[in-house]
Amino acid sequence: MTRKSISELLHSKKGSTLITVVILFLFFMIIVSTSAIAAQSNIKRAVTTNQYESAYYVAETGLSEYTDKITDFINTSTKDYSGNFAQLVTDFLVSNSASPDGVITSDYGQVMDKPAIAKIHLVLDQVADTSATFTLTSQGTLNNSERTVSKSFVFTQSSSGEYEYDGFNSNGLITIDLTATSNTAMGVPANGTTLTGPVITNKPIDFTSEIIINSAVVTNNNITIPNGITLRGVLITSGKIEINTKSGNASLHTVVLKKGGSIYVNLGYVNALNTIDYVLVPEEYKNSLSSVITYKTDSDTNNAFNAAAYEKIKSKVIFYKQLNFNPWDMSFYSDSSIYPKSNINPVSIFGEKPTSSNNALDYGIYFQSDFVLDNMDKPDIVDDYVPTVVMPQFPETTSANAYNQTGKAITVSPPGNEGTRFEIVSANNEFRYYSEIAYQTNYRTLDLSQGSQKVYSFESFKVEVPTEGVNDKTLTINVGDKDVSLVVKSFNIVNASLKVVGTGSLSVYVTGNNGVTKPTDLTLSIFQLGLYNTEGGENQNDPTKFKVFVKSVYNTDGSLYNLSLGNNQRFDLYASVYSQNLNVTFDSPFKGAFVSIDGTSINKSGSGNDINSPLIFAPKAIFENRGLTTGFIVVKNFKFGDWGDLSFNQQFDKNTLEDILGPVIAGSTNGSGGNGSGTTNPGTNQKILTWGSSKELGGD
Repeated sequence: MTRKSISELLHSKKGSTLITVVILFLFFMIIVSTSAIAAQSNIKRAVTTNQYESAYYVAETGLSEYTDKITDFINTSTKDYSGNFAQLVTDFLVSNSASPDGVITSDYGQVMDKPAIAKIHLVLDQVADTSATFTLTSQGTLNNSERTVSKSFVFTQSSSGEYEYDGFNSNGLITIDLTATSNTAMGVPANGTTLTGPVITNKPIDFTSEIIINSAVVTNNNITIPNGITLRGVLITSGKIEINTKSGNASLHTVVLKKGGSIYVNLGYVNALNTIDYVLVPEEYKNSLSSVITYKTDSDTNNAFNAAAYEKIKSKVIFYKQLNFNPWDMSFYSDSSIYPKSNINPVSIFGEKPTSSNNALDYGIYFQSDFVLDNMDKPDIVDDYVPTVVMPQFPETTSANAYNQTGKAITVSPPGNEGTRFEIVSANNEFRYYSEIAYQTNYRTLDLSQGSQKVYSFESFKVEVPTEGVNDKTLTINVGDKDVSLVVKSFNIVNASLKVVGTGSLSVYVTGNNGVTKPTDLTLSIFQLGLYNTEGGENQNDPTKFKVFVKSVYNTDGSLYNLSLGNNQRFDLYASVYSQNLNVTFDSPFKGAFVSIDGTSINKSGSGNDINSPLIFAPKAIFENRGLTTGFIVVKNFKFGDWGDLSFNQQFDKNTLEDILGPVIAGSTNGSGGNGSGTTNPGTNQKILTWGSSKELGGD
């Protein structure tokens, strides 16, 4: 068969039709092939695009989740971060199981058969006085695609509000000097003083003769042990102990050296160190004990005495593991040829192991990694022992809560003699209870129990009816079941007694005039204070039922005002006094609470005015003591008087502590505030959290 050319086919009708069909077929084949290639490219592009877009949503999901978590964390936290915002970052990361480099990883499972992960970062950017700016970043990853989004927020926290204070290390006498560069020694004098610890201090301790020491004395400073000391408890120090007995004998039960601690022997005669039962030394000093325990070796004739005492001390050495030391766990003791482990009886050294059913002291707390004396450079730990306290916001005074709003004096008259009137509240809202009213009228009670009003303001409040204890002439303030606040410019109880009746409480806020409080604005010369749930009931002796708040008070020469608290040595005074800077002299046996933020001096007027206080908190004050003192005390330094009996609580009821210190702990309640209508005005631990909008930082 003869082939026809393309030209012939095009000019033939049949050929032309065939060519057309072929061309159309080829054309459609080209279209189909091109579409398939484009589709494959589009599918690949769509998958990549979807992964990239999905990575963004993974990042947004992480950002949203941890925005909520940070908000919840801040709102539920009881801490005051205003002095250490960096701690907020640390606490949040720890609570969310961040990695050592500070990254929180959230795994959202599979998206398009690929793992979806968000990595969360929280960074502190900038700090102001009471606020800080943070940045929260979320990096979303899906397969090989990454997108990062972030959001900033500002957190403001001020300390004028209510929250439950959740931790105070209750350890007897605490004397921690937060300001001094060289500490003045805490002197414990002679003449029959008995000291029952525990005592915690960062000060040197100079014991003098004829003293008996029970329980624990703990310091990171030096201790001097002189003549006639009897140690029945445990001395714990990371400083130097100098046994410096020149006359009389020293008998020591247990000495515990922490890392850095040492003993130096400098005796005055043979057997001046009568006995020493146990010496605990960190196990890292096993091969260098002679550098930890030393003695005087000059040409003095007492060298032999020192050498003998040195050998006696060495023979009592027990090596132990210091970090988190548990005295009742034998695994913390090291075996040695000096004192074999099999001979160690922890109960003989430290007493009973503390349990919920006994009152034994837990010595283990002094060896924990967060013990205050080993962390004086860490404010958050120091704050657990000497917490930051601030005066609360006082309730506002308005015309609506003034007691006398009539513009006329409120008067009372003798029975059957209406013509004689005595002014109890002046037209200017000044309250005064004086002898003429007490002895000629039947007025005895200021009744604040009615209605819902909780805050009452007076220009001044004065009681000046001399009474030998609570009697039928004593002024009664009836609060009913309410927590009542009196807001006054001056509050003076002058050689008088006072009764508070009701299941509620009475808080007095002394404001002074125009923000200036003078010594004449506050007198608490209280002969007897009666605190009753019901009239004629049993005295409750509860210092939280009667509280007085006063800010700064200065004498005319600019010195701090010294408040005389109480009036006699016969009646125990239960009251709580909170101040910015009061000094105090206790003129009655004091069983209340005294708090002074910047006060520098605490005294007792006589040996008969014994103190048994649930709390004396004056971290900048020197306490000069005579006579019997028991309770819980936090001061800068403590000067022990002769013939004292000093017993500091080993255990302290946390609920009682919160009730007492709560009103001035940074970020706590301001007491029983309110307004004229009776709605409460407690203040808040004010937290303001302001979030910015999210933004993308970039991607691949």
